Amino acid sequence: MLKRYDILFLDMNNTFMFEADRFSPEQPYHQVYQANGGTSLSPEEVHRTITECYDIIMEAYVDPARSEDFPQVGGTLLDMGVAEEEIKPLEATFAHFEHGQVSEEYVQCLQQLSQHYPLGLICNLWAPKHYWQEYLENAGVTPLFDVMVFSSDYNFMKPSPKIFEVGLRHFQVEPSKVVHIGDSYHHDVMGAHNVGMDSIWIRHEQTLPKGPPPTYTVPNLLSLLGHL
Repeated sequence: MLKRYDILFLDMNNTFMFEADRFSPEQPYHQVYQANGGTSLSPEEVHRTITECYDIIMEAYVDPARSEDFPQVGGTLLDMGVAEEEIKPLEATFAHFEHGQVSEEYVQCLQQLSQHYPLGLICNLWAPKHYWQEYLENAGVTPLFDVMVFSSDYNFMKPSPKIFEVGLRHFQVEPSKVVHIGDSYHHDVMGAHNVGMDSIWIRHEQTLPKGPPPTYTVPNLLSLLGHL
C-alpha cells in the first residue's frame, strides 16, 4: 500500500491525536480562562463567549464555500465585540478545549513511519498553532515531521488544494508521489482528491459517503505499520 509513495502527509485530530474539540455546556471554561490570566469576565460571560465563538467557527467549518475564507479565533472574538485585552485569555481557553492528546502508542507509530518516509502534517486548526506546537514538541512528535502546515496560519483549510500545496512546495514533489492519511472524508479524502493526491481514509466506524472513493481504507493509523 505505502510502497507506491515517496512521502506521507498526515492529518492530526482523530488520526493520531484524540479527545479534541471538547466543547460542551459542562466544560469548566471560566476556570481555564482564569488560569490563562483572565479576570474581568464572569463564568456566564466566558461560557457564552466561548460557545458563541465555537458556533460561528463550526458554521464556517461545515460550509464548503468557506474552505478558502475561514475565520480565525482571535478575529472572530473581535468581530463579536470582545474587548481587545480579553482576546488572549479567551483564545487560550478556546485552544485548551480544541486541543487533544497523543498517546505513547501513537507516538511510537509516528516514529516508525518516520523511519521509512518523510512525513508532512496537514492540519485544520481553529486556534493559533503555538498551543499545539509546544505540546507536540514535548511529546517528541515535532522532530518526526519535515513540515507542519496548520490552517490557522492562513484563511484556507482542507479540503482546499491551497493547504496541500504548501506542503508540496516544501518537498518540491508532484502530488502523485504523496498520499494523504486522515479520518475525514470531506476534508482529507476530498482534499487530497482536489489536489490530485491519493488518500488513505481512516474509517473508524464511519460509513463511506457518496463521492470519489479513497484510494485505500484502513481502521486506524496503527494498522499502517503492517504495510511498511
